[in-house]
Amino acid sequence: MKSRKINVTPDGNGAFDAVGYDSPNLESQVKIAVTEVECKDEINLTQRLADTMANYQNIFISENEAALIEQKKKLQAALETANKTIANHAVS
Repeated sequence: MKSRKINVTPDGNGAFDAVGYDSPNLESQVKIAVTEVECKDEINLTQRLADTMANYQNIFISENEAALIEQKKKLQAALETANKTIANHAVS
């Protein structure tokens, strides 16, 4: 990544703080935000994170498919019961 002449450090919450600034002014905040977005864009971070999450979701689904199918059946049955109850007790 090319240098942007802004030193930033992770703040521990997934964002970055400007190094050497007690309270960045609006211009510094904008520069930091632009730098962060450009960096994430350069490394294709959004797509990489989405791919990683999809990978974990696929693993979870594969490992828990039977339980998920059973849960879906129970939820569908509960929904049908609720819909019948509502239909039988509807106020005209």
